[in-house]
Amino acid sequence: MESTVCFQQLLKDQCAVIVDEVMKGMTDKKHLIKVGVNKNLPPHKPILYRWWFPAKFAKSLVSAYQQEMHDNEDVLANVEKRKIKGMEYYALYFGKSNNGWRRYNQHASKNVYSSTLRQTIYGLCIGNEYVEANELQVTKILNTCYCEWIDFSNEGNLIECIEGICIVLGNYPFNIEGNPSICDKWRKYIKNKRKIKNAR
Repeated sequence: MESTVCFQQLLKDQCAVIVDEVMKGMTDKKHLIKVGVNKNLPPHKPILYRWWFPAKFAKSLVSAYQQEMHDNEDVLANVEKRKIKGMEYYALYFGKSNNGWRRYNQHASKNVYSSTLRQTIYGLCIGNEYVEANELQVTKILNTCYCEWIDFSNEGNLIECIEGICIVLGNYPFNIEGNPSICDKWRKYIKNKRKIKNAR
């Protein structure tokens, strides 16, 4: 009997091994930092990173969508959870950068136009009309988060490919490009929320 190779399954298995290795590299405690207070920031090097949100903020950020769209599907159902210092956190966002320090600061402390993560949070909790003073609310939410990363400087030419694999095999609701784990309704909702209008 002729045997056939299921390349789709083989590829998925190999990609899962890659994801496991990335996650092992991120679990180093010195690479998990409390946003806004830790001085051990990511390096000026290529990194892969993800952001962990406290459960209460993760739930409140998606609750408006479920009410507005009358959608009973739980956006957070399959999101990875972790206890950090006794509190539950959700991994909502995964990314890459060729300069980890700069990207961390764009997410953590710049304005809404510097980061899709900030745009997403602003749109979900404040709305589409931009008011400069409301940046503080976004920063306040992000300062309750943890960021973790893995130094990818030795594999910088593969960073985009590995990021894509991690997003495809993960469940990160704030990543809407190339992410098969989210529904089209949620993708469209986030895209609209990211269209921040400048009211000035």
